[in-house]
Amino acid sequence: MVFNNTLLRVFLWMICVLPYECIVEDKKLEACYGDGWQLLPSCDFEELVYPHHIFFGAKDPNSCPAVLHKNETNSNLTDLCCRIDQYNTCGGLVNISNYRTYKDYFGNCIGEVQCTDVPIERTQSSAFSSTCNPQFHENTTLVTMIYQCVKGVRNIFNTDIITNHSDIHLKGQEYSNPILQRRSDCNNVDDVIQCSVEAKGCDDEIDVQAWDLRLECGQELWFCNLNETVKLTCNNNTGIQKTDMYQSLSNYVIVTFKNSLSRDGGFFWFVFNPVPVNSSLTVSCPVKKPSCPRSSSCQTLRRRTCLSDDTEDDNILFIIAGAVGCVILFIIIVVVILIVIKWKHRQRKKIDPNVNNYLINKKKPLKN
Repeated sequence: MVFNNTLLRVFLWMICVLPYECIVEDKKLEACYGDGWQLLPSCDFEELVYPHHIFFGAKDPNSCPAVLHKNETNSNLTDLCCRIDQYNTCGGLVNISNYRTYKDYFGNCIGEVQCTDVPIERTQSSAFSSTCNPQFHENTTLVTMIYQCVKGVRNIFNTDIITNHSDIHLKGQEYSNPILQRRSDCNNVDDVIQCSVEAKGCDDEIDVQAWDLRLECGQELWFCNLNETVKLTCNNNTGIQKTDMYQSLSNYVIVTFKNSLSRDGGFFWFVFNPVPVNSSLTVSCPVKKPSCPRSSSCQTLRRRTCLSDDTEDDNILFIIAGAVGCVILFIIIVVVILIVIKWKHRQRKKIDPNVNNYLINKKKPLKN
């Protein structure tokens, strides 16, 4: 299938799926297959890369070579052979079910400020459409990557309160690395994190999208709203792609993450948007009471009480410092007491001169 008007519309749709997503500008990198080409998505400080789509394409052999080294090209040849064009390109979007491509282009890039070692691979163009041959090269000759730079992605494990945001991104602990294994020394046995998300208006609703959902079996995400609860497990994983997961019935949702995994593992990146989009959201961890109280069956869990390693170390140092201070204070008190005793002893020796003479005379022997 040639990159025709239909595929062009699909490509435009993927650049701007929904109106509120257009707030985040899409970036595009293009490269030919050959030496010297690189795909290195990068973002500004405090922004994270979100790989959106990967497109593999093959060009017309009469227009472009199968392999084009960067030092052998010029701007005109680059525009013709290394960019998607609806008239001389045959190809399609890479299916994320292809594990190798999924890992190379998505798993090694998502959540980074700058990606490295992103390969420029090729595959048979017939994998996208049987009509690609013989009019187009047998193997793909170009790669295009669409990605976004997202600012303000918050760690749900280290969030207190976020207010007045039109959209809120919450990610798992240590993302883009796996979530750390549960804390077995906590009173919170299942390592539960719980937050509330509230839209400003009492009649508003909340839309939840999963941008990355790769839970391990033993991890659960719960969305509770009024008397409705949605539970997500490893059986609901959607991978790295934008997927509508949940829309609330009111303006208040409790999000709960439970982790009983005894090793590091699991990833998630969720985006919360108010409905209507001109409203705003507030996230609070732990849960904050709703501003518009309604009858609800959602349970609020108590906040974890275990201490972090840093806090325990600080407490030990505090105890040691206190003990040393007490010893020093005791020594000072003892020294002061000895000084006072010695001073009083000297005072007693300072006797009235007349009395002193009397005592001296008294000790002299009597004359016969």
